[in-house]
Amino acid sequence: MDNKLLTAEQARIAANKQADAIRETRIQRERQQAEDSAKKWREERINWENNHLRWITSNISEAVRKGRHSTSIQMEARDEKERSGEEWFWASTPFKDEMKRVMKHFEKLGYKLEFYVYARENIDLSELGENWITYETRLRISW
Repeated sequence: MDNKLLTAEQARIAANKQADAIRETRIQRERQQAEDSAKKWREERINWENNHLRWITSNISEAVRKGRHSTSIQMEARDEKERSGEEWFWASTPFKDEMKRVMKHFEKLGYKLEFYVYARENIDLSELGENWITYETRLRISW
C-alpha cells in the first residue's frame, strides 16, 4: 500500500514539474511574441513616416512634371459621409504623430495643405446594378 502511495506521490510530483515546465515554456513563448510584435510595430511606425514622405514627394514631383499647381492624396475611405473628413481621419489613424510630422515637413517647405472629402461613385456592373458612393478623405497639397 505504501508503494502505491509513494508511486502516486512521485507521479504527482513529476506531473507538477512537467506542468511547471510547460507553463514556463508558454510564458517565454508569449513574452517573445510580445517583444517581436513591439519591435515590428516600432519599425512599422518608422517605415510609415519615411514611406509617406517619399509618397507625397513623388506625387508632388509627378504633378509638377504635368504642369499642375496641386496634387491630392487619399488618406482614408468610408462608406458613410458622416464618418469622413479631417476630424474622423485624426480620430481613427494610428499614426497621428507621424502624420503630423509629415505634414509639418511639407508646411515648412511652403506647401499649403488642406483636407477635403471627395465623393466617388462606384458603379456596379453586375446584374444587380446597385451603385454606391465612397467618401474619401483626401489631403490637397498646393504650391
